[in-house]
Amino acid sequence: QSAQQIHNLVRGVNPHPGAWCFVNVKGQSKRLKLIQTRVVEETENNAPPGTILPSSNKNSLVVQCGMGSVAILELQLEGKKAMPTEDLMRGIPPGLLDFSI
Repeated sequence: QSAQQIHNLVRGVNPHPGAWCFVNVKGQSKRLKLIQTRVVEETENNAPPGTILPSSNKNSLVVQCGMGSVAILELQLEGKKAMPTEDLMRGIPPGLLDFSI
């Protein structure tokens, strides 16, 4: 889907039932609830959807969508409390986080 469609979905189903996807964290599949997102200009035309894109802010999580990309601002990893993305990025380096969309 496009970045705008994903952003609208997250806004529309928050707080319940919520928008979520699965991510691989350090080799384990975990459910990730998306709480707040933003459509961004950063995009790579040849990157497949679900690719984590390099961002000017190292604590930001920008993910390639079908058309465009979306920045995840707030999330909740399975078994954890809701947190800003930068808190998650401090604990999990980008190379150990992989989206399975």
